[in-house]
Order: sequence, then C-alpha cells, then structure tokens
Amino acid sequence: MRRILTLFLACFLSVGALSGCAEQDASASTDPGQYALAAYAPDTVVMTIDGSEVRWNEFAFWLCSAAKDLADGAGVTAIEDWNAVPDAASGETYAETLLQTVLEKEKQIHSLKVKAADYGLELGEEGEAYVEKSLADTMQSLSIPEGEGRAAALKGYYLDEDVLRDQAGVSYLYLLLYQELFGADGEKLPDEQLQDYIAQNGCMTVKHILLSTVDENNAPLPDDVKAQKHTQAVRIIERLRAIDDPNTLLSEFDRYASEYNEDPGVAQYPNGYCFTSGQMDAAFEAASAALQPYEVSPEPVESAYGYHVILRLPTTGDDVMDFNADGTPYTLRSDAAQATYTTLAHAWIHDAKVEWAEGFEHLDVQKLFTKPETFWDKIDVFHWFH
Repeated sequence: MRRILTLFLACFLSVGALSGCAEQDASASTDPGQYALAAYAPDTVVMTIDGSEVRWNEFAFWLCSAAKDLADGAGVTAIEDWNAVPDAASGETYAETLLQTVLEKEKQIHSLKVKAADYGLELGEEGEAYVEKSLADTMQSLSIPEGEGRAAALKGYYLDEDVLRDQAGVSYLYLLLYQELFGADGEKLPDEQLQDYIAQNGCMTVKHILLSTVDENNAPLPDDVKAQKHTQAVRIIERLRAIDDPNTLLSEFDRYASEYNEDPGVAQYPNGYCFTSGQMDAAFEAASAALQPYEVSPEPVESAYGYHVILRLPTTGDDVMDFNADGTPYTLRSDAAQATYTTLAHAWIHDAKVEWAEGFEHLDVQKLFTKPETFWDKIDVFHWFH
C-alpha cells in the first residue's frame, strides 16, 4: 500500500522520530522534559477520549517530544517561557500550541482504538507478533540494552515499553480496520464512492504514442527532424480517427504504438496511464480531458518531450496508478479507498469527545518543565535570595 498509514504514522512512534529526541542527552538532569515525565505516576489517567483512557506515560511522551520540537523550531535548547507568544498572528502561547499538538495526537490514537473496538477488531496472534517485532526493531535501532538498563535508557526518550507496545498495536489496528472497511486493496469500496472520487479528482486514463523531439540528453533535435515527427503524428491521427469501432481502434493504436512509440514508460504501463489532475504536463492533461472515451486527439499534442498522439480510455478502478515498493501495482480503486479512509479518520478525530481527569483541565506547562524545589532548596538561605 502506498498511502495507507499516512495519517497515523505521522504521529506514531518511529525510529526517525525517536532519533530526534536523542540529539540531546534526554536522561540528563538538565533536560526539562525529565521533570515533566516525573510529575505524575505513569499510570495516572489524564483524560479519556471517546471513553478510552490516556495515561501519563503516553501523554508525557508526546508532551516532551513536542516540547523539544518547539524548542528546535525556535533554535533553542529548551523553551524558557512557556507563556510567551512566539507568533503574534496566531496569538497562541508556546504552552497553548504544545497542549493542542499533544491533544491532536492523542485524539488520532484513541479515536482509532475506539473505532476498531466498535468493529470487534483485536490484535490476535498476528498482531501480537507485529507488536513484538516492532518493539524489537525499535530497541535495536536505538541501541537500547536488555535487562536492568532498558527502563533507564527508554526514559531518556521519555518512553517505557508499555507506550511502545501500545503505539505499535494501534498502527496494526489502523491497517486491520482499513481491511475491514475496504478490503486489502480497496475491493470493498462501493462503486458509487469510486465514481465520486474519479469525478472529484479529475482522474483520467489514456494511452499515448510519443514521437520524441529530444535526444537521450534532452537536447532538442534538428528542426527538420521535428517536422518529420510532426507529420508522422498527423498521419497516425488521421488513420486512427477514421476508425469507429472501439476494439478495432484500440488494436490499431497498439499496433502503431509498437512501431512508433518512444516513451520509455510504456513497458511499465502497457495498459495506459491513470492519473489525477495536476500530475501530467498541462498541455497533455488538457488535451486528454477534452476527449471522450475511445477518442483520439484531433492533432498532435506538444510537450517538452515531443509530439503525443493521445487515446482516451474509460477510467476504471482496476487502472494502475503506480507501483508499490515491492513492485505490485497500485490501482485507482486502492487510491480511492485509502483517500476515503483518511477522510473517515479525520472525521473520527474531529468528533472525538475529550474529557479531562480532575486536575488536568488546566495543566501548568511552565511548572511541568521547571525543576521542582527539593527540601534542601527550601531551607537554603542563598537559594531564597537568588
């Protein structure tokens, strides 16, 4: 799948995200994130989202990580004044921005958990194996030791194993819920929704014959050669447009393509290109959009690559838009299903009901990231004057 997880993996734990935390010694006593991490017991309930409990160990991870991101964006080691307003246009303090960021991440996670439970989805053996592998991969990538030193090392990243396991489980549930709703490749997507997606995104499917006007280094060919190519394109068009039967037209188009087409991409896309608005050369897209299915462009369409003879085809869910990393085709139906799923997920997040636990409705961010006074601080006379 090409786009699946784009919404949630942006906030789920990953080696890349955690590596950012490692740029400083997060376990050092000078890291203000460690003060926040220790402010409450790990299992303290901070809030519920659609009834799903958010505990401090999870909340603190996002809080401390987002705080470091804000500091990095401000070009400082740590935010000193959380009540400062960095952007006059927004009027938000650092603290307000931080808490809103964390809340959105928590809503993404827990609205998904609740929705998966609504459909009766659980990790099962395969999901548990996925979680364990994800945990092991993260530990290895971050060089986290086993045994007694593991908890301390994870704390340096504002983490514990429970948070890592939980987030890996949620990412698996996200995939599981997609398959429940739309199938592994979008095969459960209703045709009506597919057609809506095609119309809304200007999806088109075409075949074309390219008569190139540039050499292998993209240098322009001589004018007389370009003229010959244009003449050839016109002749092909005249012969193809004289054919009324769609099957005969497609057969003849393929015959001309096998002889004249200089597009290197045709080997990967032998059944034509399926694309959405804005993906192709503007002239190519405009000419394609002006055609009806099984209609050939009335004249050669010029682009930076040469002259194109375009045949518009009916757009179907099985049309290949791209290829996944493993080389499997990525279809229009899959693209439409994933876009629909993302829209649904955004709606779940927007509608999620947040209820703060007592004492957490108005978190004092400045206090959380400030070193607590110890008993010795309180009785230190010099400390008072300072």
